[in-house]
Amino acid sequence: MSLIVNYYMVSCLKAKKYKNKEIYNKKEKIKMEKYYTTDDLEKGVDGLPSINKTTQRNLRLNRKIKYSKLGKNCVYTKAWIVDYLNSNIVEPINTRKQA
Repeated sequence: MSLIVNYYMVSCLKAKKYKNKEIYNKKEKIKMEKYYTTDDLEKGVDGLPSINKTTQRNLRLNRKIKYSKLGKNCVYTKAWIVDYLNSNIVEPINTRKQA
């Protein structure tokens, strides 16, 4: 599986002295997500449905799914894929006749 995985970056609040002044450098905790390539989505990894490469390309061209580019590769987060799937839910029609 060719996942691009970023790790947690954690740093502390540090005080620096500069010309009798204290300058505080705040760095936040950043939680990075897993990114899935087009090949990963075609295989259907981590419980996601498999999405054909041609379908992925059409979704990108029509701006229906979020993606990011790393060089020539398109990558997706699980949240972006789930958002797209949830936005395309089709509700069933009630076919029973009311008496």
